[in-house]
Amino acid sequence: MNNLINNVKSLEIETLKNLKNSKANNTLRAYQSDFRDFSAFCVKNGFSSLPTQPKVIALYITNLSKKSKFSTLKRRIASISVIHRIKGHYLDTKHPIIMENLHGIKRTLGSRQKAKKPILINDLKLIIKAIDKEKIRDKALILTGFAGGFRRSELVNILHEDIEFVTEGIKILIKRSKTDQSGEGTIKAIPYFDNQEFCPVTSLKIYVKEKFATKNEGKVFDISDKSVALIIKRYAEKAGLDGNAVIEVISQGAAGSWQMSNRYETMLNDEFEHGFAVDWMRKDLKICLDAGDSNGASLPVTSLVDQFYKDIQKMGGGRWDTSSLFKRLRAIDGLT
Repeated sequence: MNNLINNVKSLEIETLKNLKNSKANNTLRAYQSDFRDFSAFCVKNGFSSLPTQPKVIALYITNLSKKSKFSTLKRRIASISVIHRIKGHYLDTKHPIIMENLHGIKRTLGSRQKAKKPILINDLKLIIKAIDKEKIRDKALILTGFAGGFRRSELVNILHEDIEFVTEGIKILIKRSKTDQSGEGTIKAIPYFDNQEFCPVTSLKIYVKEKFATKNEGKVFDISDKSVALIIKRYAEKAGLDGNAVIEVISQGAAGSWQMSNRYETMLNDEFEHGFAVDWMRKDLKICLDAGDSNGASLPVTSLVDQFYKDIQKMGGGRWDTSSLFKRLRAIDGLT
């Protein structure tokens, strides 16, 4: 009997691990961020956040609807549901009190989002023309990103071994992305353009030839995904376009992310008072680095991120939230 109980407990633990592994780390962080807001509401009003009840969800989204878009309400409900599943709790998010409340809010607010004016080919040409000739990385980055419809996270994780120049153009292997959670990988092909000035394949070939002149490994674009947005904004403004509007447009498409959708305005305005503090992040990073040292594992990326946050602390940003990394990255890319 005891063995049966132990086996069931082991299965429960393994099931919870599988539930966690079914979501990408960035996605889980987004869910957790949403859930923290829900938890704050529950604490303030004396409700239980985990497990919670459909009635509490209904009250929460009613309160949230006063300042948020309808799409945000649906995302928050999804996040709360996922956190409950991961923790082994059942929550009926299709309960009538939730669904009927959503329908009522939808009729009151309207769920149709304001359409974003797309970046037209002429706008893209203006952005490319604004790039100095010696900035071959930036030109290759922007042309490749738009031509291939890459997410920022995909662009910055392309390795030299992932690209193959062929007669017709270039083939780029994307090993994993937000739309490929199982990690099967996909290949994106970009053909040569007739106009070489705006040809992504030509620009990328020039850049790759220079960067990998003495080596054949490493990231093609060795920058952060946030820096991609900064670079685009910089040249958009230089071209006479509205930089914020361009960032808002690309955040709605393949280049989007939770940070872009929810935090780009505060980051651009140097407002970092909204979430997990840098001091706490460095505490967690120290735990990771100490564990690495104890096991003889080298963690260069973790060490680099820790150094960046240490720099932010020196700037007086210990209580800023982790999106303040944006401020440090601006300095690296010469965008301050």
